Amino acid sequence: MDISDFENAKEILEYLKRSVRPEKLEPKKGLFIYEEFRGGFFIPDGGFREPATEDFYKAAILLAEAEGDLLTAARIAERAVDEGYDDFRRIAGKLYEKAYKQAETVIEKAFIHHEAFELKNVESFFPSGYSSPLELYMEAIEEAEKESSKKALEVARRFRFSCGPDYLRLYVKVNGQIPEGWARLLVKYFSVDRYLRKLEERGRKEHADEIRRLIEEFRRKKE
Repeated sequence: MDISDFENAKEILEYLKRSVRPEKLEPKKGLFIYEEFRGGFFIPDGGFREPATEDFYKAAILLAEAEGDLLTAARIAERAVDEGYDDFRRIAGKLYEKAYKQAETVIEKAFIHHEAFELKNVESFFPSGYSSPLELYMEAIEEAEKESSKKALEVARRFRFSCGPDYLRLYVKVNGQIPEGWARLLVKYFSVDRYLRKLEERGRKEHADEIRRLIEEFRRKKE
């Protein structure tokens, strides 16, 4: 396995996403393994690879940076940590932060920050230019809604555990019905009033009132 075997950094990342080959195992096509592995698992064709060395990861990250693809570089570094190279944890965090600063739109910035935030292998970073990650995610939804409600719903779905009330509002706007499972979760676990106050602070009282109406409608149906 050598860097020169690949066309670009994205191709390397796709290769690294494949599972590392279990030791002392020669998988065959469609082989279902029971021995040595509790419960067994299915090995897809070509689904495993040999472990990558630390030098391979370093070279792959340098290649991605040279190509100007900082997000791919960050994802490669995260894969290195996942494979046991803990020194790449800080590197991954720094690369995600650089990719965040390089992003041209607020939606891109929000997606990059959220991806890094969710990864246990990455040192978190604060989204520069915003008072909190929530503010960044809310602005991303607002920007998407300028394009279309459908686009805004796609963005809100990504941040639904931070921006749950907006996801509810947009789901109803696009699909014409209340997602009862999600509404139930909001009512039981989410700090809806706190989120609605933030909407009002951002000049979105109309949206806050619409969310209140939807939640009240849901509660009446369940009484």
